[in-house]
Amino acid sequence: MLLTLLCGLVCGSAPAQRTSQPQGAGSGGGLPADLRVTVVVSVRENGGTPIQGNAFVKLSSDFSSVHLTAPTQDGGAATFPSIRAGECQLEVSSAGYRTTCEPATIMPNYSSFNVYVYLSPESAPGSATVAPGKTTMTPLLQSEIDKGLDKMRHQQFEAARVHSDKAAKMAPGNPDLQYLCGMLEYYQQHYDLARTKPEAAIAIYPSHERALVTLAEIQLRSGQASLAAQTLEKAYLVNGADWHTHYLLAFAYAEEKELDKAQTHAQRAADLGKEHGVPARVLLGRILASQNKIPAAKAAFNVVIRDFPNDAAAKDAKAALVALDKLAVVATAAASTTRAVIAPPPTIDSPPAAHSRSSGGNSTLGTPRRGCQGIRGRIGCQLLDRRVGPENPNPHHEANGQL
Repeated sequence: MLLTLLCGLVCGSAPAQRTSQPQGAGSGGGLPADLRVTVVVSVRENGGTPIQGNAFVKLSSDFSSVHLTAPTQDGGAATFPSIRAGECQLEVSSAGYRTTCEPATIMPNYSSFNVYVYLSPESAPGSATVAPGKTTMTPLLQSEIDKGLDKMRHQQFEAARVHSDKAAKMAPGNPDLQYLCGMLEYYQQHYDLARTKPEAAIAIYPSHERALVTLAEIQLRSGQASLAAQTLEKAYLVNGADWHTHYLLAFAYAEEKELDKAQTHAQRAADLGKEHGVPARVLLGRILASQNKIPAAKAAFNVVIRDFPNDAAAKDAKAALVALDKLAVVATAAASTTRAVIAPPPTIDSPPAAHSRSSGGNSTLGTPRRGCQGIRGRIGCQLLDRRVGPENPNPHHEANGQL
């Protein structure tokens, strides 16, 4: 009987260790059950750069009965405070990317425990372009990328270049790193040098959406609106378009005087961008004004002033309304002059009618020039510059105004 009792105790001990741990024992490797750490989940593209837009991270653990969801913040990281060390499951989803699920082992740490999750973009239906193989993301390579991004955000460009160049040498076939080096030059307005980097990224991966959009921006600044439109259409075919791609397409088509296309894309940019798409609403108003749709143009400007009074673009909207009012006065004077010209000849007792000169129909849009002028008038390059900068090294989420 004593032998039977001992056998029963030994045989029943294994499952008990997994289901009810003694006080102070943990879920794996003898970790303390009450040990809690802050878990930081950094979401990256396969190349190591932050994803476009935000992601939602779900952290769950059946052992500790934890089921939490958090969005990524600036820098592409989601933070979960006070998580018990041990095994857990991570699920990361983001628009335009394939949802990823993978296990993670949370180790004890004095401050926080970092986990990296890499997402692959969804391929556009019917796309024949295949993304290059996933870069082997070593801790050293990821560290160099993150250091470079941090220096860029703090406008420490020379230090950022050191880390970016080092990362590019470690993974020369990584298109994201070529794009990252291009953005570093773009922020410093080295546009000729910046152009070569997205071109290199596109040579490696022809459907690299960020590189295509950045190259199109540089082409717009160089006065190559037709070429920019072609580049942006390629980006659009990759995976649809966010508000910023539509916004740039509106600029490009407006420069090419294809105003119907420009209006369509400007309206789409305003709808998709919501509070980030305020500059697109101003651009829409200017396009409508150039089509002589004055009531619609005024309505677009008034929406900006009413709904977004604190946005920098509201000042542009007010200036555009003033310009439209002045244009109406000039048009009225021109009409009066026309009536005077066709009136009967004046008598000797009445002075001749004064002849005024009209300013033309597109004065609200500025004089067309090369580069960032033309239909954009006073807001063109200012709006482009406002969207991208070191504080937002991921320009295709702005913002967006958003590496």
